[in-house]
Amino acid sequence: MPQINLSPPATGVILNHAVSVTTSSTQCLGIQRNRLALRFVNPGTVDVYVCPALDANENPLAAVVHGAGTWWILAGSNDTIIDAPGGGAWNCIAASSAVLTIFEYLFFQAN
Repeated sequence: MPQINLSPPATGVILNHAVSVTTSSTQCLGIQRNRLALRFVNPGTVDVYVCPALDANENPLAAVVHGAGTWWILAGSNDTIIDAPGGGAWNCIAASSAVLTIFEYLFFQAN
């Protein structure tokens, strides 16, 4: 996957989310319309799977272990970057309980 260079001055804001992941597909990130990209960090020992909450036709999409439409975030990985403009919600799942850190890069928003 190609890397994208996102520095804080280019994006304005970086949010850090700590997420507990279970064996059921659940929302791990809400809607954020000024999102530029996401960085997933999986510090644990269990692989995690993430996907947008809606498919290309705006139908609900559940995260599935090794399922179509999901990104596989390997245990111990620290640099899975997904270009995610548009800001839709995201779902996650794991084969057993896990933890996930999500860095959310946002466009600068002037008042």
